[in-house]
Amino acid sequence: MPKLWTPHCLQHFQTRRRLFRGISSARLATLEPTRMRILLLTPRVCWPLDTGAKQRNHHLARILADYASVTLLAFTDNGTPVDLPNFYDRVIAVLRDPTYTLSKIIRGGVGSTPLPVLNYTTAGMKSALSRLLSEQHFDIVQIESIHLSAYLPIIRNAPCRPMVICDWHNIESELMRRYSEQEVHTLRKIYARDTSRKMRVLERRVMNEFDAHVVVSRRDESRLLELNPSGRVSVVENGVDTSYYSDEQIEKAYVARLADGRSRLGDGPESPVTRRRIVFVGSMDYHANIDAVVNFARDVWPLVREQKPEFIFTIVGRDPATEVRQLASIPGVEVSGTVDDVRPYYREAVVAVVPLRVGGGSRLKILEAMAAGIPVISSSLGAEGLEVSHGENILIVDGTKDLKEAIASVAANDKLQQKLRLGGRALVSERYEWTRLGAALAKVHDNLLKSSRSRQISGANKNQHRQQTTQAAIKLLALVEATTINAVAKNIFDFHRSSLELRRTSPNFPRVELSLVTFERARHTSGAQPKDSENEFVSAARQLGLEVDVISERRRFDSSVIPALRQIVKQREPDIVLTHSVKSHFLLWRSKLWSEFPWVAFHHGYTTTDGKMRLYNQLDRWSLPKVNKVITVCEAFARELSEIKGLARDRIFVQHNSIRPEPRVREEEVSALRARLGLAEHEQVVLAVGRLSREKAHIDLIEAFKQLSETNPELSAKLIIVGEGPERKNLEIAAHSLGISERVILAGHVSNVQPYYAIANVLANVSHSEGSPYVLLEAMAAGVPIAATAIGGVPEILKDEESALLVAQRDTPAMAAAIGRVLCDARLAFSLTTNASTLVTTRFSPETYVRSLIDVYRELLSIRAESNFAEIVLY
Repeated sequence: MPKLWTPHCLQHFQTRRRLFRGISSARLATLEPTRMRILLLTPRVCWPLDTGAKQRNHHLARILADYASVTLLAFTDNGTPVDLPNFYDRVIAVLRDPTYTLSKIIRGGVGSTPLPVLNYTTAGMKSALSRLLSEQHFDIVQIESIHLSAYLPIIRNAPCRPMVICDWHNIESELMRRYSEQEVHTLRKIYARDTSRKMRVLERRVMNEFDAHVVVSRRDESRLLELNPSGRVSVVENGVDTSYYSDEQIEKAYVARLADGRSRLGDGPESPVTRRRIVFVGSMDYHANIDAVVNFARDVWPLVREQKPEFIFTIVGRDPATEVRQLASIPGVEVSGTVDDVRPYYREAVVAVVPLRVGGGSRLKILEAMAAGIPVISSSLGAEGLEVSHGENILIVDGTKDLKEAIASVAANDKLQQKLRLGGRALVSERYEWTRLGAALAKVHDNLLKSSRSRQISGANKNQHRQQTTQAAIKLLALVEATTINAVAKNIFDFHRSSLELRRTSPNFPRVELSLVTFERARHTSGAQPKDSENEFVSAARQLGLEVDVISERRRFDSSVIPALRQIVKQREPDIVLTHSVKSHFLLWRSKLWSEFPWVAFHHGYTTTDGKMRLYNQLDRWSLPKVNKVITVCEAFARELSEIKGLARDRIFVQHNSIRPEPRVREEEVSALRARLGLAEHEQVVLAVGRLSREKAHIDLIEAFKQLSETNPELSAKLIIVGEGPERKNLEIAAHSLGISERVILAGHVSNVQPYYAIANVLANVSHSEGSPYVLLEAMAAGVPIAATAIGGVPEILKDEESALLVAQRDTPAMAAAIGRVLCDARLAFSLTTNASTLVTTRFSPETYVRSLIDVYRELLSIRAESNFAEIVLY
């Protein structure tokens, strides 16, 4: 069967083909898509698979080969491996020049080009690349790592210019900065710091020079978008071949090793397996791994061996450096060197450790251990970039004592071992399987070519196609259910303001014409437009210059409003219709307007866990399969949505909310508010903001505040809860029964919450259900440290111990302790607010939010224009 484009591309073409069955088969054949041609440019031939980078390059290429013709151009130290897999259409290996020579080190120090780039810039590769591009046409060239960025000009000058993607395995400037912070040798430290600076300059430049970028984690995505908020960045995570690490395959590898008499634990083939290894797996010539094992062997291992003298710390990986080989002299430490198969070591392992202190990207060694069913203990940095959960599928600890205690707890607790084994395997199967990730990369290539074709269509239709896809304006019509300025309204208003600002400051940014439709419960005829409908939301929208149509309704889900809705949409003639709630999704679905206009649905999550939520969920199951794109606020919601039949994951886009920092509150306002609330001069404030509803769990906060008062009697603090709702009476009763009613203030609904943030010492968010909570963004922007439950999208916004303190939901002792830490430790509070403030200005700014959504809208319109163009051609 011939290799074709990605499934999405092929499905799109076949759909159009069905619409025009009357056209001759000969003419249709001339319109069939050709094979996509991809050139992979890599630092090393991807075989054998003895490094994480080689594994990523190999497995993604293997999956791409199902969709396209793949050519590999790579450096090698000793020629092309004879057993290289045959899924490549062509392999060209170029001998690599010596690296880290004195000449290159000097040039890297005194010149502008950093040493890592010099190591991979050779005349031989330039010649091979130029020759290949002159002989063969490629649609896409994917460069594996910024280290190869010097070859970009050659690709740009190719006879038939391909699109160029950079696959960032790490953010190299950050990796080098972390290395410099750990390095004790003065000259190396200075050199590394300077190299980090030069890499950052290079990264900023190439963000504008490549057509698209691929990163391994959401965190790395945010780092790149700091450099260029309008950059085209996609996340394709690292993965693992789960079948290779199945119990059956591990057992086969283990038996084969025993048969060769190479069991290091002395067990014979008939002996039961003894799990006594603590393993570290990785390339042992890599500085981050060297630092990790040396630090662990010298500082942590002696403490572990005191408790477990039968344990063996096994360092598995190719080309161990001298300082690693020397560790074998420490009792109980074993250095394997290069091994053919790591699986027998996992078979004898009780735990895999990843105690990294420097590094970047995301760690394949963690995914491999999880796939092998081995409990993993990692440092925070080691687990960085992976969607793992402490206590569920991994243990994340930092510091010598905590690491030793974590190993002891896993070794002694069979239930914990089993929980981590099952949790780890479930995670990698659901999220990190190479087949899924390779398909995601194919989708990135597909979309990039779509955007390229929309600019390159030749002949008489070229100008017409450009007019369709590169519009001077994008007309949006949003259906919004709001009467007050709630979180949805705030984001819509910020989107409008920011799009106007970007239009003024960025010549290439399109004009965005946004209008609104909302609903109002009224006594007069349903569907009519009530007069003088100036609730808070409508009034604020019109003050911003937005046109608002208000439709009268008799009840919440009133289908009789559909004729009025259809009339408004057809009069406005938007390019895209946006819906912002279950109700608006449902009404647009019932109206069948989705068959006439592109439809983007914003999913903000469900705020209750009762029958009402189940009803909403069912309504969305009916409505959302017809949508062109669903935009939701967190990965947790995206996973739930992908379970809806007919709604594929690639039609779901995750976009966290944004925040526009408010002006600083004047001191006299702060003093007046403190006086009005009866706060003493040195009395601290624990603040909560949100609707008083059951899922917001304010009763948990009241209980935590009581515990805080008992554990920290010296603290002088009050709890202030801003918001109104049905749980108010229950909260008053709870505060009274706990004897703290005089220290709990229920402030009610407040139109301007900024003065409350100004008096707060910590924001506590104890909710049981959250997506991308606006209150957290408000607190981050206001400089208020946060203690929050790690639910929904909260861990996607905030990192525990870095930008907030995160605890499990319903764990009131942990919440009390977290609040107490912030109130008692000024240095911690300052660190949390500083890091959170940086996140707000980089990841959660309105500009980032708007550019991201405009990219989604442009892609949708481009696909629609291409579809219309295909119809013209077929006719």
